[in-house]
Order: sequence, then C-alpha cells, then structure tokens
Amino acid sequence: MEMKFFEVKEGYYININYIVSIYYDKADVATVTLTTEEVVHLNAVDAIRLKVFLAKYLNTQ
Repeated sequence: MEMKFFEVKEGYYININYIVSIYYDKADVATVTLTTEEVVHLNAVDAIRLKVFLAKYLNTQ
C-alpha cells in the first residue's frame, strides 16, 4: 500500500490511509478522525486543500 501524506501545516502530516472519517460543517471547517483515534480540526482553507488533495489522489487510483 502506497503511503500518501497530506501536509496540514508545516511539519505536521496526515497519512491519508489512516483517515476514518471527515466531517465538514456549514462553513467548510473539517473535523478529521484517524484510526489512531486522533481528531484533527482543519480551518476552511485547509479543509478545501484536503478535498482537492483527496480528489487528485483518488483519481490516480
């Protein structure tokens, strides 16, 4: 399995294979739950970056 990482902020990465769920609220702020039970909160800009990143990644699979 290929390891693919999304940079949330400088020096902090999420392995997208560990994403269990992504919840977007009305303001496009995202709450990401990982298999490690860690919860990551993304602001609207980073949430949209994650959407684009995942769309590109899934299109190449």
